[in-house]
Amino acid sequence: MSFTTLGSAQKFAVRNPLREKMDAGILAHALSTKLVSSIEVLGFAKSAGYDACLMDLEHSPFGLETTNQLSYAALNLGLTPIVRVPANTSDWISRTLDGGAQAIFVPHVNSAAEATNVVKYARFAPLGESSATGTMPMLRYANVPAKFANPICNDLVTVICMIETERALEDVDSIAAVEGVDVLLIGCGDLTSDMGIPGDMEKFQQVLVDNIIDSI
Repeated sequence: MSFTTLGSAQKFAVRNPLREKMDAGILAHALSTKLVSSIEVLGFAKSAGYDACLMDLEHSPFGLETTNQLSYAALNLGLTPIVRVPANTSDWISRTLDGGAQAIFVPHVNSAAEATNVVKYARFAPLGESSATGTMPMLRYANVPAKFANPICNDLVTVICMIETERALEDVDSIAAVEGVDVLLIGCGDLTSDMGIPGDMEKFQQVLVDNIIDSI
């Protein structure tokens, strides 16, 4: 198949339901799995009306082979594959996206500089420095020219940074302002522990009001 225009390549790419709902201001729902690696769990998620499935590489025995297979299956079921990587490094982020993830979920982002690194690893130029690859699952393994593939992937991929420490709270405005970051996700467990109030949701809710919600 030959792609001569950006529009023709965009029509061929796999949709990102999570991104579409976010852009429309509609609440999206995701199922999380970190123990069950069978692709049947994705069928259950689709039948139950979920928009996405989160595969966890930080707190699970999963490896990239598992999350890549689940990601490809999710794409073919019309679910957005989200993968939480264990570290903010190029090898984890780029290989996860090359394997089919349409959303990357990065823990312990403590500063604007660290958020900038996430974008650098997750997005192609001019937003980032992701290394050029061959065919990709989100482009149905078609031979899409890089001049079309790169902007399409930049538009399709959702970048999620986790706020999990007091240091991140202090820099939350700057983190939110980094171009290419789409979502700030609050890690309640680690954040309350770092604040010295582990599991105290009442105090934590006030922290949300005072420090985070205005930034988001």
